Amino acid sequence: MDIDALRIIDANLNRSREALRTIEEYARFVVSNQRIALELKSLRHELTGAFLSADDAARELIAARDSENDVLRDSSDAVSSPRGTTGEIVASAFSRLKESLRVLEEYSKAASGATSREVERLRYKVYDLEKDVTVRGRKLRTLSDARLYAIYTDEIAAHPLETLIEAWLDAGVKLIQLRMKRASDAELFRAAERARRLTENSDALLVVNDRVDVALAVDADGVHVSEYDLPLSAVRKISRGNLIVGYSTHSLADVLRARSGKADYIGAGPAFETSTKQVRELKGPAYLESVAKFDDEFPVFAIGGIDASNVAEVLATGVNRVAVSGALCKADDPGKAARELLALLQDAADNITNNS
Repeated sequence: MDIDALRIIDANLNRSREALRTIEEYARFVVSNQRIALELKSLRHELTGAFLSADDAARELIAARDSENDVLRDSSDAVSSPRGTTGEIVASAFSRLKESLRVLEEYSKAASGATSREVERLRYKVYDLEKDVTVRGRKLRTLSDARLYAIYTDEIAAHPLETLIEAWLDAGVKLIQLRMKRASDAELFRAAERARRLTENSDALLVVNDRVDVALAVDADGVHVSEYDLPLSAVRKISRGNLIVGYSTHSLADVLRARSGKADYIGAGPAFETSTKQVRELKGPAYLESVAKFDDEFPVFAIGGIDASNVAEVLATGVNRVAVSGALCKADDPGKAARELLALLQDAADNITNNS
């Protein structure tokens, strides 16, 4: 390969790797998603390996480097304008990354068709990761911050859908699920549309239980499934990464299935007897203790019969997030019930911070 092509490849390889590292740190510390951060790290290593797998290749690129004579080295065009937010920084990094990968793909064709095809594969992978980091990033940050997951269950609701959701939003709930097991498709769709209108101008997430098609149809933020629904791989394929995906777990095997299927969060339980569904086996605090450690990988929400009277038992297991239906749907004052639970969860979080 001629020295001019080597210089171009060297410059754009460095540019790509720097952009990837910038995005990787954003995924790690802002989006707080281990899976995405690890995928970015892997991509950075794959890109490096495509060009620097042999020592002589690295020496050849370094030998061709001539930064002193780069005509744009001191140009004001080479200086980035100030960016006020981390979101703007990562958007700029993605632009640099995609441009650099395209340059690498073109200039590596002369030396190695295999290398060019590998860069093309990585470039398309970046398009998917960009959606994960930017579009899903907001949703994942909100999910990561959520401590109370309010679940609307139509069969036990003491108030209309709008009354409950508005009360929960006013109380500060950031994660709401629509659960209507016996509703017709038309009834579920209309309810989901109403719930979406209530939540779309808030910073709260709307999740539809079971039905990925309805979630997509109303532009919800997520879908929640279990072992009885479509496999996680199918849900991800259908949603094309546009939905956060939750998964119900009742055993360690379920948790591992959620991990391998790349679920964004899990529900763990049932913690106590519950009126919203028939309990085959009460898992209790012991199960919660066994899955609490997975919160480092994805948010873990304890579920099943949880209310203000027993939430302390849940928190004692190490799980610091709860999904609640009955205590919120049946409450005379659903806003007050939500605020009480949020306060208890926040007090627990503050105690952990103060004691750490």
